[in-house]
Amino acid sequence: MEQTEQRNDHEFANQVDEALLSGRASLFLVDDGFFVLEPTFIEGEMVVCILFAYSFNKGSADIYLPLIERLTKQSGAKKLLLWTAVKKLHSVLVAHDFQKTESGHIDRWEKVI
Repeated sequence: MEQTEQRNDHEFANQVDEALLSGRASLFLVDDGFFVLEPTFIEGEMVVCILFAYSFNKGSADIYLPLIERLTKQSGAKKLLLWTAVKKLHSVLVAHDFQKTESGHIDRWEKVI
């Protein structure tokens, strides 16, 4: 996670560690990687934040985003959020109906569930 943080010039590892250690976030292991989800309230609305996701295989977003969406629905959240500095993910996120809500070095994406 720290190597990804350095490679993308996007500091997040401490945030993910703190969320997991405090019990605010959950770690999900999948066949070829893992993801970390944190349910939270933003402006009085329950949302799920993808704090980190990693796979050893390309194309796994197409496999795991539907699973993450189901988990988000099951939690009662209305939105799925993520922040990324990885521009290569843009086309994948758009294909999964995410909307970019903030642009910059680190973009904010959301999907209404």
